[in-house]
Amino acid sequence: MQPADVTIVGFGPGQWSKLTLEVHDLLLQADRIYTRDPLSWEVLRELKARGKNVISLSSLYLLGLPVGELYDLMADVVARSALRYGPLVYALPGNPLVFEFATLLVRRRALALGLSCTIVEGMSCLEAMFVANNIDPGFGLQILNLVDFETKPRLIASVATLMFQVGAPRHVFHDQSEPDRCNLSWLRDRLIELDYPPEHKVFLLKPGEGGQQISVVGKVSRMERLKPYLNSMCTLYIPPNWIVT
Repeated sequence: MQPADVTIVGFGPGQWSKLTLEVHDLLLQADRIYTRDPLSWEVLRELKARGKNVISLSSLYLLGLPVGELYDLMADVVARSALRYGPLVYALPGNPLVFEFATLLVRRRALALGLSCTIVEGMSCLEAMFVANNIDPGFGLQILNLVDFETKPRLIASVATLMFQVGAPRHVFHDQSEPDRCNLSWLRDRLIELDYPPEHKVFLLKPGEGGQQISVVGKVSRMERLKPYLNSMCTLYIPPNWIVT
């Protein structure tokens, strides 16, 4: 089968051992690999060590563009590189269609330029979170991001929740009345309004250096104390309010 002009792959949680066999082979066969992320990820370091041409677009973050404009720019760079230099692989962490709207931007830009585009799944961040925190989605699970929750603050308190983007910069929020307020203190107030007990435990989840999941425990009433551990890749796990944690 002929390779697509742009092949978007998910390289999983970051460890070389967690690559799927299909993505492993595609990465090792690729002449050029683009990535949005810094080369500190284990998978990307390993590819460089094996002599692969890995090009990181992470320096574009320094432009200070709004997220939408930045990801449009990255999509254009990837698609035009394929148009000019030939087939390439665009490698993203996790599964490229799980909390990765940038994937669809790249695909749309490639197709607009008359290029073919294939998306190959990887192990998503969800599997790593489930195992690291003993979460079984079969008991019910709400998955959303904080930016959307801010516009419609509704949750079913009796169902477990994974809330992504809790470290999102405040300028992406609709409510600009308190631009310096910590996301966690704002979320604390909303959860108490939604009948979560003040002493109910919450877990701040973040990828560690090697891609493994790190959990930092806090309580609803004192969530702002988790701020030192907060970064843009953090997710908050909120067990259902009937669980004694």
